[in-house]
Amino acid sequence: MLDHNTLDERGVTDITAPIFLTDQQNNVTVTNNLVAGGTYSIQVKHFGGTAVVTGNRMVDKSWVYAPVESECSRLTWSDNTLVTIDANYAVTGTVGSLPCAT
Repeated sequence: MLDHNTLDERGVTDITAPIFLTDQQNNVTVTNNLVAGGTYSIQVKHFGGTAVVTGNRMVDKSWVYAPVESECSRLTWSDNTLVTIDANYAVTGTVGSLPCAT
């Protein structure tokens, strides 16, 4: 379970996804996180049980390739949004919903 964290990989070299969960044995839960940066900011795939990704906020246009690369047809995805933040990581605005994409 990954819940209520701030993960920021903006400006980092040799990066991967701030949320990169591939666990073939267990359930995956990603909730209420603030995410910025990475190649893909959220990668949830190759999981063995159920996967829930909900209530997360992602800093708009902070990724390198795309915001999400996940097994969308297999997971529960809801209430994830693109946001803007200030220097203290406080959300200053909502850009729109964050769809799951493969």
